[in-house]
Amino acid sequence: TLFPYTTLFRSIEKDSYKAGKSCAKKAVVDLIETKVAFLFSSEKYNHNMLVEGAKSVLGTAPIIGCTSSGGIIVPDGIIKSKDGFAGMLAIADDETAVGVAISERGKNPRETASKVAKEAMKKVGTDRVPAYVYMIASPIEEEEYIKGIEDVVGRVPIFGGSTADDTRSGKWKIYTADKCSF
Repeated sequence: TLFPYTTLFRSIEKDSYKAGKSCAKKAVVDLIETKVAFLFSSEKYNHNMLVEGAKSVLGTAPIIGCTSSGGIIVPDGIIKSKDGFAGMLAIADDETAVGVAISERGKNPRETASKVAKEAMKKVGTDRVPAYVYMIASPIEEEEYIKGIEDVVGRVPIFGGSTADDTRSGKWKIYTADKCSF
């Protein structure tokens, strides 16, 4: 595994707040201090409430996530439900420092990504180049966002991908503990 302490949990709870709380409560059960929680969900939820539910358990731990199309894949299969679904991967590692930032697209995706990369590094309290970057973007201009991140940190491994919705109609969301955005 990438990290010494990771846990995963999912929910098909219909209520957005309860789904976020349930995922977080079960995902962090064996973790001493959550360094970051990745939260993925259906477009059907109220994502502000989903994140509030997760924060009720995680406190100030960074959260980053997005909507997915149709379901999420976990070790024992695909989780999906017509009422909504959510899954969380929580990570704890004494050697990991995490900075999470989010922004609306703005006029120039590359400039937006540079701004977000700088803000994330500021939250960590360092100007050191990160070992890797996790990025979620709308499914249109990912390459421009990557260029903007590279303008700040250089060429480091970047993983993540596009947010999605069930019908490719633009109902996708990206969210952090601080903000829910398109």
